[in-house]
Amino acid sequence: MIRRSFLFSFAQSYSSQMVRIVSLVLLARLLSPDDFGVFASGQAIMMLILVVAEFGLTKYLIQETALTPERERTALGLSLLVSLACAACVYLAAAFGVGLVWDRQLAATVSILAVCLLVQPLTLPIMAMTQRQMRFDTLFYIGTFKTLMNVAVSVILAWQGFGYLSLAWGMAAEHLSGAVCALLLLKRYPVRKPSLSRWREVFRFGRLATGMGILHEFGNTSTLVVGQVFLGYAAVGLLNRAQAVNTLFDKVILQAVTPVILPALGAATREGRDLKPLYTTKLAFLSAACWPFFLFVFLFAEPLVGVLLGHQWDEAVPVVRILSGVGLFMPFTHLSIQFVIVLGTLDVWLRRLAWSQLARLALCIGAAQLSLAWLAATLVVDWGIKAWIMQRPIKMKLDFTLADLWRATGPSLAMTAACGAAMLAVLTLVPAGHDWSLVLVGAGVWCLTWLGSALLVHDRIRGEVLHLLGAVRRRLTRSGAATA
Repeated sequence: MIRRSFLFSFAQSYSSQMVRIVSLVLLARLLSPDDFGVFASGQAIMMLILVVAEFGLTKYLIQETALTPERERTALGLSLLVSLACAACVYLAAAFGVGLVWDRQLAATVSILAVCLLVQPLTLPIMAMTQRQMRFDTLFYIGTFKTLMNVAVSVILAWQGFGYLSLAWGMAAEHLSGAVCALLLLKRYPVRKPSLSRWREVFRFGRLATGMGILHEFGNTSTLVVGQVFLGYAAVGLLNRAQAVNTLFDKVILQAVTPVILPALGAATREGRDLKPLYTTKLAFLSAACWPFFLFVFLFAEPLVGVLLGHQWDEAVPVVRILSGVGLFMPFTHLSIQFVIVLGTLDVWLRRLAWSQLARLALCIGAAQLSLAWLAATLVVDWGIKAWIMQRPIKMKLDFTLADLWRATGPSLAMTAACGAAMLAVLTLVPAGHDWSLVLVGAGVWCLTWLGSALLVHDRIRGEVLHLLGAVRRRLTRSGAATA
């Protein structure tokens, strides 16, 4: 069941990401850094508001061990109340806050994105229940359709000269298409009558999850706002596009894994299983994927920017290289919050996160006085701090040691060294300036080296590859027998 869920989740991630890469290439040539800067600032503000409006209800519906109809009704009631209140505040601020809260461009962007708040109460419970039941085949079709709508609307409007508004309307189209899909699922997951009868117990969980989300999004939002105030929209646009290159790993790999992890951990907890082996396995797989990938991004930053964004974005190359440093810490941060939630140590982590976000804000304000490169460097430092504070609440329950961490991540270091040597050979042999050749040859050599070194030194990956080959062999054998 878990492997099947991962299969569909990866299928959704890869299909959606292929479409988004095409969008990335096209939009980078149709829009300016200022356009991306305005949208990135507006999106960061809206993501913070969406966290408040969502109120942790998706996580609540997925992980709740005794989910009753009354609890479902209460989750829907709170979602309606908070989402509509947030939408009203946004539209009031957009109407009367120009020049006081934000400028006209930012107000227009946030007003369009506020459509997401209006449709969220419909989509949230249905999508959460689909995820809880691990129906990732259904989520695959919905996610792919939503991505196509976003990209199609964004590219068409950008082609027609709508600038930053094209990106906002694209995101709004994605959420509206999600609402249409939710309506089609009403027969399977009927929306219950809203209620607030169990609001206290839902609120207890929601306040912690919302606090976590607010603190996380506050860091992202404050960075972009600080960058816009001290460096301008163009600098924010460059930072946003550099992050888009570096987050390819997140979008291709982690977005496929993340929806499966919390339901799987919730099921493991209900069964009374030990989560320590799952955590060290997570570290082993993520470090094996993250470290070689981000080394590739660091070494091939210039041709990657040339292929994905075009050479008009060459100023983003140093920022891409700096931000690739987050890959060092990603195995310890990504997919760890799901463990914190199921282990019941969210309050410990929240206190640590609050202090780290204040430190991040202070660092960003200081770095923005210097340059965009320094601002990007503070984001890498922030990831290091988050990796450190994330381990304490998990270690409290799982009691892992440094030896456990070394056994989990040691093979990944060997894989990273092998991939680095192979990529340096490519950079030496392939002439500079041939962007497509460098990227394609480098990616091909990276893949072969990664797989070869994984089979040699990484027992867990070798086991999964052998399991996959065995499954394929058995399926082919059954197909041959049926044909005969």
